[in-house]
Amino acid sequence: MKNKRVGHIDIYGFEDMPITGDCPFLEEEKALMDSVALRLGHAIEGIHAEKQILHLQKTESLGRMAGAMAHHYNNLLTSVMGNLEMAMDDLPDDHPISGNLEQAMHAARRISKLGATMLTYLGQTNTPRKRLDLSEICQAAIPSLQADIPEIIGFKTQLPLPGPVVLANAEEITQILISLVTNAREALAAQSGTIAVSICPVSSGSIPVGTQCFPMDFQPGGSDFACIRVQDSGPGIPDTMLEKIFDPFYSTRFTGRGLGLPIVLGTVKSLGGCITVATTPGSGAVFQVFLPVSQNPTPRNKQNINNE
Repeated sequence: MKNKRVGHIDIYGFEDMPITGDCPFLEEEKALMDSVALRLGHAIEGIHAEKQILHLQKTESLGRMAGAMAHHYNNLLTSVMGNLEMAMDDLPDDHPISGNLEQAMHAARRISKLGATMLTYLGQTNTPRKRLDLSEICQAAIPSLQADIPEIIGFKTQLPLPGPVVLANAEEITQILISLVTNAREALAAQSGTIAVSICPVSSGSIPVGTQCFPMDFQPGGSDFACIRVQDSGPGIPDTMLEKIFDPFYSTRFTGRGLGLPIVLGTVKSLGGCITVATTPGSGAVFQVFLPVSQNPTPRNKQNINNE
């Protein structure tokens, strides 16, 4: 269907057939099989489309609800923090409840960050952005990432300079890379293996838009894209979990975890890009983040940075 294989049909005969030409079937039989295959293909395509529509409707509904709650939540929290500050200003430092107010303010600040994180997941941020060399930003984050990776895991990078230029915020790009590499490291757990990070420019037609592309309604348009690719040699992701990995607080490892990949998706969505996942159980996973390229990149001296 649409030049993509979506299934196969096995044909069994009651008796041996003489081979006439390149195929043991008569023209009428071949026409019948083509017709059956076409009908099945349309049925499979319809199932996929219906599943995608239901997912988008659910995501949109949950997004509206979560966004409204997050904004009300932040407004109420702002009032709480303001009153705490005024109370702390009115009390002497040695007052018996000063310590309690400090602890309450510390907890309120942590809660405020959680609210901001949810808005990031929803793609509702107003972060100032500018044109950045993607390779330069990722290269700056590599030393801290390597420090957290055990020696039994090989870490490879291919970050050509100058790299693709995107319109983004340095902290956003760094957080995307950290989350993807952390996810790969945790997938390997205590096993030996490899994690590979690379960056390359791609055309919009090369983005594998389909069931494993998020957000599911992403349309690349005609612009070129930059790709951040993170591959690991871990156990891979079971099909039953693949649709849940970008759900907030979904984690198979630690209770209370599960915001890394959802935040990556929210950030990528706000940047006008998408993320794809390719995995085979027992053979690792490949996460690819595609971001629109900003026009007229600043020229630099060419070089290529490869680490192993």
